[in-house]
Amino acid sequence: MLVFSLQYSEKALYNQLCFYRYIFDWDYAMAKVLQSDERGHVKKWNSLRDAYLKLKEVPDKALATSGYSEVNLAKLFQGLSTLK
Repeated sequence: MLVFSLQYSEKALYNQLCFYRYIFDWDYAMAKVLQSDERGHVKKWNSLRDAYLKLKEVPDKALATSGYSEVNLAKLFQGLSTLK
């Protein structure tokens, strides 16, 4: 019997969560993607908007706890201070 173990890296998971956050971002779609005449039709769908906001909460919460969401700028630029 063969048993396969799939591994998903932290970076791949972070990228996937960023993608989900992007596709469920209702406000971004309203502002950047839809044309002005399309926005008028979609504004009537408040229940759909609420569903998208709930879906977007899931990747937002996961990304808030991710180590990739924080960048230590001091560590990133520490090599530049030794060049003086």
